[in-house]
Amino acid sequence: DRLGIMTSSAMQGAILVIMVFAVHMIGRAMGGGGRFEDAIVLVAWLQFLLVCLQVWRLGERHYRSTGS
Repeated sequence: DRLGIMTSSAMQGAILVIMVFAVHMIGRAMGGGGRFEDAIVLVAWLQFLLVCLQVWRLGERHYRSTGS
């Protein structure tokens, strides 16, 4: 179902872009001096950590199901 995958990917991409803008604007509103590029790096780092957590959880689930 390629259309579903494409739609899901586009939605996730849009949410990430909105998240970057939100982090930047909220930081500015609270008196921060970060650049827009810093907000991109922050969101990318958070996404990386979430992927690592998901991989760890999948590995743990696989380990428990196989008993290895």
